[in-house]
Amino acid sequence: MNRYEPVTDDVLTVLKAVREDHFPDLQGAEFLCVFDTKKKVTKGKLELASISAVDEMKKFLTMDDAMNGEGYDYIVRIDKLAWHYATGENKVRLLRHELRHTRVESENLKPWKLRGHTIEDFQSEIRLNADNVQWAMDLATVTLAAHEQNEGSDS
Repeated sequence: MNRYEPVTDDVLTVLKAVREDHFPDLQGAEFLCVFDTKKKVTKGKLELASISAVDEMKKFLTMDDAMNGEGYDYIVRIDKLAWHYATGENKVRLLRHELRHTRVESENLKPWKLRGHTIEDFQSEIRLNADNVQWAMDLATVTLAAHEQNEGSDS
């Protein structure tokens, strides 16, 4: 079985809404979203999702699939079980968090970049998640338990 799978249409619908509502400067960027069927742990923490900017090789390899014919600019990896267990609002939070890692340098020939966490973004996320500041930890707990249950049933 392949580790990665195409996402369902609801992922693309949420991504489109998040871009329109919070990231209008990303409207020209092409995103490839994939489900990861395996758990990914980094620095002892479950990664619910991640985003990466594509290099020239990946851009070339995806140019037939991207709407613009030039290839994707970003790849968003989403833990499939996290998406399954996330509420509608947490799906928005998950993708919004990943898009906060993007940076647009419009004067650059290759404008689609990444950045780490910034204080401004952290403050924005706290404000936007004021009704449930524990959402990511809660979702990670449920997702990790589901992964462990699946691993136990595979043996």
